Amino acid sequence: MNSLPIFRCLALLLAVAGLTGCESSKDLSNTRNALTSSDKPLVFPVPVTKAGGGGTGKWTAVPRDGGAEYVQVLGDMEDVVGFYGFWSAVAPEIRSFDDMERLMLADNSFGFQSLRRGEILGVPVLWFEKTASQKGQGSEALAKLLGAKPRRADGTYHVKTRGVFMLQPGPEPKFVTIACARTSDHGEIGSFYEGQFMAWLTSIVQNCFL
Repeated sequence: MNSLPIFRCLALLLAVAGLTGCESSKDLSNTRNALTSSDKPLVFPVPVTKAGGGGTGKWTAVPRDGGAEYVQVLGDMEDVVGFYGFWSAVAPEIRSFDDMERLMLADNSFGFQSLRRGEILGVPVLWFEKTASQKGQGSEALAKLLGAKPRRADGTYHVKTRGVFMLQPGPEPKFVTIACARTSDHGEIGSFYEGQFMAWLTSIVQNCFL
């Protein structure tokens, strides 16, 4: 089944879902965090600063089309954590979460290690995970923004991404991606940042989906 005609922006949406969010940003200009919805505005706030996990806990906003993204560097660009959220319009055929879930489960071409249905505060979500590898220095502009040492040109880095796909219902439903990604030598997000991400995700669900 070819899903591209159904989700108008799905190709872009799923391509970046498997990458560290900060690597997909096109520039470092300002962006809006509040996105107008037919029901409630989709707002992706700055995560709560919490020192630990190898970093200071300070989040830096990085532009992302159609959403918001926040990153922190743990020592240098060889270990970067990012939280991001963004949305895409969907075609009229997709009117419910069940419609979205059936479509995603029918297409295994995007390389997810798992797609699993769950709930957050009673709101249905489709959890996803993905791992990838990257070579090279990465974004010099991002390193400058964060005041970090650039990555090794000959380095190999592992990218772990975990997040949810959601459908915000209404007259104009929106396909929403909220995720945490970490690029590092070890290739794990870690319990410290997984806990922070879950708190951030839960707050977004509470404020935008209930």
